[in-house]
Amino acid sequence: SKMREIGALELPGEEAFGEISDLAVRSDGTIFILDGMSQEIKAFSSEGVFLVSSGRPGKGPGEFTGARALALDKDGAVYVLDERLARVSRFFPSASLSYEKAVLINRHATDFCFLDDRLFLMGNHKDGVIQEMSLDGTPLRAFGRLYEGKNPLLRASLSLGLVLCVAEAELILTVSPVLPVVRAYSPNGSLMWSARLPEFKETIFKENMDGSVTYDVGPDKRYHVLESILHLPQALVLVQGGLRTVGAPQGEYDMIQTWVLSAKDGTVVSSTDSLPLLKHIGQVYGYGVTTDLYPKLVQYRLDELDGE
Repeated sequence: SKMREIGALELPGEEAFGEISDLAVRSDGTIFILDGMSQEIKAFSSEGVFLVSSGRPGKGPGEFTGARALALDKDGAVYVLDERLARVSRFFPSASLSYEKAVLINRHATDFCFLDDRLFLMGNHKDGVIQEMSLDGTPLRAFGRLYEGKNPLLRASLSLGLVLCVAEAELILTVSPVLPVVRAYSPNGSLMWSARLPEFKETIFKENMDGSVTYDVGPDKRYHVLESILHLPQALVLVQGGLRTVGAPQGEYDMIQTWVLSAKDGTVVSSTDSLPLLKHIGQVYGYGVTTDLYPKLVQYRLDELDGE
């Protein structure tokens, strides 16, 4: 059952979202939302009251061109990954959300996460899809494979995806949106387990002799796109994907499929199509995104989500 909705068209401009690209919730309950359309971070109180926004389109300090992921470090400072500018910007953990600095990452990355003070980026790199980077931008190590193929463009696009740091289990999890595989690594790069998602409608990639790639999604023209990987209490991992029909508008899904896996070994514990698309799970609340006419953030009580 829904607790509260954040974001509406009738509200003042700062409270309406163009696109909820990512969000994070600080230990004090402050909710940070990355709006991919307006290229801003918007902060709300745990009650959903708008507090402050920061960032705007541009290439200067504190500005974004392709902001797509947001993460918090253990002090509550906000970091934003800009895919197009290949940089990570840091905002002070203060109430004003003021810009502090940016570091260049020199690679195409689509997601990132923190494990204690260690920053891990997910993206295309010859040495692996996960790269650990120091907070001053120095690459430390790279590891992890997603797709073994000859075609460099296909390999590059399938190396982009989502990464999740699970501090309790000392794991880093990766998924590519169109592959039915979840991989778990230790922070030092050893593969701990990998799991296949059952009932995942896969896109089949065929690498042709002439170097081109053809895609096949089967006669019903539907395929899954993974949208979310989150850590649940009790050492569980939640993976969600939308089932979309070829030609449907971006982000429009026929249904949302949810898989719950054991963080210990990747065993699939359950799968359901009755949950909303969740973007964050805290101790008490889950935060989902609905897009009827415009994006809204919906807060749910976790104990009530279980019962659905």
